[in-house]
Amino acid sequence: MYSFGLGDEFAIILLLIFVFYKFTQFYVFLILSTLSLILWIWHLYDKKQYWQKLGVPCSPANIFVGHMLEVKSKDGVIQFDKENREKFGKTYGMYLLDMNNLVTSDLDLIKQVFIKDFVHFPTRSGFPLTQNKKIIQNSLLRSMVSVVQGDDWRRVRNTITPAFTAAKLKKIIPTISESSNELINYISRKYVVTNEEIPLKEIFGLFTIDVIGRSGFSSDFKTFSGEENEIVKQALLFSNATKKMAFFAVLTFFPSIKELLENYFSIDLWDMPAQKYFHGLMSKLYDERKDDPEAKDKFNDIFQLLMNAVNDSEIEDITMEQTTNEINNNLITKQNDKYLSKIELFAQGFMLLIAGYDTTASVLQFAAYMLAMHPEVQEKLREEINSVLGIDEDISYEHLKKMDYLQAFLQETLRMYPPAPVSNRACNSNLNLNGINLREGDLVSIPIYSIQHNEEFYPEPEEFKPERFIREEKASVDPLTFLAFGLGPRNCLGMRFAEIQMQVVIALLVRRFKFKPSQNSPKLPLELESVMLLRPKKELVILAEDLL
Repeated sequence: MYSFGLGDEFAIILLLIFVFYKFTQFYVFLILSTLSLILWIWHLYDKKQYWQKLGVPCSPANIFVGHMLEVKSKDGVIQFDKENREKFGKTYGMYLLDMNNLVTSDLDLIKQVFIKDFVHFPTRSGFPLTQNKKIIQNSLLRSMVSVVQGDDWRRVRNTITPAFTAAKLKKIIPTISESSNELINYISRKYVVTNEEIPLKEIFGLFTIDVIGRSGFSSDFKTFSGEENEIVKQALLFSNATKKMAFFAVLTFFPSIKELLENYFSIDLWDMPAQKYFHGLMSKLYDERKDDPEAKDKFNDIFQLLMNAVNDSEIEDITMEQTTNEINNNLITKQNDKYLSKIELFAQGFMLLIAGYDTTASVLQFAAYMLAMHPEVQEKLREEINSVLGIDEDISYEHLKKMDYLQAFLQETLRMYPPAPVSNRACNSNLNLNGINLREGDLVSIPIYSIQHNEEFYPEPEEFKPERFIREEKASVDPLTFLAFGLGPRNCLGMRFAEIQMQVVIALLVRRFKFKPSQNSPKLPLELESVMLLRPKKELVILAEDLL
């Protein structure tokens, strides 16, 4: 059964007007058409009174797009949330296109939604996924653990979680060090020798792709070669696919058309050329390893860890024509209901790459910028790194565990500049949430940036103070107020990998270079955009001095 959105309703109104025009007298046509439009506009207005009727404070919204234009005019959700919190308090309502969104920074409500009542809020967004198996079985995006839902999410998450334990990830620290040293050499020859400004997002984008190549797939992607690189090109194309995202937003107005295209014509609206490229890349790696009995010991990378997570399993080519009792197409099966399809295995590798390019690189650019803008922090960090490493050329997991100030520095960076300024959960049933009657499909959002910049939780929140996360100070931080990696069962699975990656590269960079601002470095506080991910309005550039 189709659900109707704003676009569908408008199409019905136009159809009615056409019928009135063809089959009634002109004055009757005018009366009925005008009446239909008035009733439709009243219906739209009434829908945008949803929160007000429930007694939830909410500012007036555009009857067609809700608060989307207002959010866009303020460069994202940060300023919008600040103004609404000052006006309404910790909890208020807003409308995202045709969806109802409850925004709350109330820690009790956050804990209830993201942890206690997770069974009622199991997914990250209110956009419905396709039920077309043909599309699902060929889509990397739709098969990522961050996207799949219900039993599929539990199965995929339980299957791949063992690949991301600290004990297993510390084995890939040497490969992360290799990528870090490649970055150091790249900075030295291209920017330090010439005294040119370092474009932070660009270099850390290259670094994260290089890390994924080496530690993810045991492959040298040659990202620092200086030549045009197809992998970097495809990652950038995917990251900049804003037109596609805008297309998704438009389709929320036409859910029936979306369902028709996907479920009946098998048109994948999330299909992007980058998916095909990376599918081919991982398929080649998979084929090379699947019949190699020594692969488990030969490759110390995440892709192999994912394959090991379904160890002792059989690869079966099950066709759709076979009986429905057989689990699915191309399943890699395992006992205790742990299995992955090939597309699901490839999807997790794809997720690591795009998440690293967008989020990890974003955090690292802010981290390096804070080093340049806070020389006292940089010097204190350098003293700790040199003290722990001594004359050692290599960095180990044991070294990282001793670097308290490094960990505090990165946590303070994540506090001030969380990659995602907002996180949400979709309600899967009618539910009373602390006196608020939510309907199925309603969203509950937590403003991560606002909570982590709240002086109630962090005194002088706009000041960069790594000491907040040192020993006694760290013990006093409420976990519900530090949400950079999400919260609850659906938090960021790659959190440990991201942390280790950032710790290694920052430690090695600070040991080698002294960072300082340039004439074109934006002044603090930074102007930010926060429509989807947190980004600086102006490019972050700094200078580096070689300490060798």
